[in-house]
Amino acid sequence: MLTEHVPVPDPGGRGKPHSRFRLTAWCLPPTSAARRGRELLRAQLSGLPLTAAVLGELEIVVSELATNATRYAPGPYELRLLHDHGLPSGPKSSTPEPEPP
Repeated sequence: MLTEHVPVPDPGGRGKPHSRFRLTAWCLPPTSAARRGRELLRAQLSGLPLTAAVLGELEIVVSELATNATRYAPGPYELRLLHDHGLPSGPKSSTPEPEPP
C-alpha cells in the first residue's frame, strides 16, 4: 500500500500548495482484482460512519472498475483512493492532541 499526500493549491492564492487530500494506492492481482479491490476498500473505509448501503454501492463501483480494467486493459492494475485528509483513516486515540506551539 502506498499512501501519499496530494498537494492542492493554496486557497489564499499565495501559490503555496498544501496537502488537503490523501491518496492511497494498492496493486491488484490480475486474477482476483475485483475481489481484492472490494476487500481493500472495505478495510480502508471500515472506520468511517458509512451505512451498509453506501459501502455496498462503493464496493460495486470498485468491482466494476477492476473487472473492466482486467478485461480490457493490459496490467499492472492499481486501485487508488483519493479522500479528504480530514476523514479518519486509521486508529485514533481518545487522548486529546497537544496544541501546536
